[in-house]
Amino acid sequence: MINAAELLRSKEEYLFNYSQYQFLRKINKKELFEKSLMYPMLKDIESGSVKIIELIQDGETHYFFIRLLEWDTRYFGFSIYRIEFILYNHNDLSILNNVIKKFIENHIGFGDYYMINIPCEDTLLTQSICNTDFKLVETRLNYYLSDIQTFSAPRFSVRKALNNDAENLRAVASKMRNKYDRVHADSAFSEKTADDYLGEFAFQSVNGFADIVLVPNIEGVKPFGFLAGNNPINVCGINVSKLVLAAIDSSVEDGWLFKLLTEMVYCVKEMNADYLTTITQASNKSAVHVWEKCGFKLGYTTHVFSLRKQ
Repeated sequence: MINAAELLRSKEEYLFNYSQYQFLRKINKKELFEKSLMYPMLKDIESGSVKIIELIQDGETHYFFIRLLEWDTRYFGFSIYRIEFILYNHNDLSILNNVIKKFIENHIGFGDYYMINIPCEDTLLTQSICNTDFKLVETRLNYYLSDIQTFSAPRFSVRKALNNDAENLRAVASKMRNKYDRVHADSAFSEKTADDYLGEFAFQSVNGFADIVLVPNIEGVKPFGFLAGNNPINVCGINVSKLVLAAIDSSVEDGWLFKLLTEMVYCVKEMNADYLTTITQASNKSAVHVWEKCGFKLGYTTHVFSLRKQ
């Protein structure tokens, strides 16, 4: 019987880099680890949302923490899993490489899709997974904006998206292809499938996936872009909001990602947010420019690997 709480606590220092809130450096690290990673993970293990697979390789025990992504599975029509992390107590590249290969051979079903988001600090796992059937599909930059309550910038005319904007925003998201995002860069998905997926995500954002969807407010012009985000949540006494998805057809009018971002900051500021987070790809230099122009700072970097057994 695996004692998950004991196992997670024994790897506290290692797992801290897997916390999506690791940039909150003013919070006690132990408290942040427990409240942002350990306790939520234990809750998901107890509910069955996360399963632990134990594998032994060359006398060393490894624990794979696996989550079924239910919405993605329903949408794509085949099982989509995320490996949250792999725990072990050694520094042997060969052993780790071989146990990942064993996991692929014995625990990934035909047609199933697996992904893992590895912090750049986890060099051993990154090196080990490279020499397997997993492939790198995205290097992800995780940005944050702090001190939102003192944020000040010029204002722009935007509005919240309405239900009857949803189909138009679906079309915008599908059209404005980013070949470097995780789904477009992944050979497991066709270009059309990736386009349709982002279009559906945009459509569903208007219908509840996101708490806030902002669009340009230009009289007589259909929305040609959007920025979706979520209301702040309390993380150890700090209110953190998160951006969900953005797409802009700059051929209609340029500069609107920055304008929507500025207004999103004001929107969450009114909700007493302290931080706003977002992600982009290391290759998406135009997005990086916009985030940094608005005052965002790099919090941490991760590598996304994926595999579909076919």
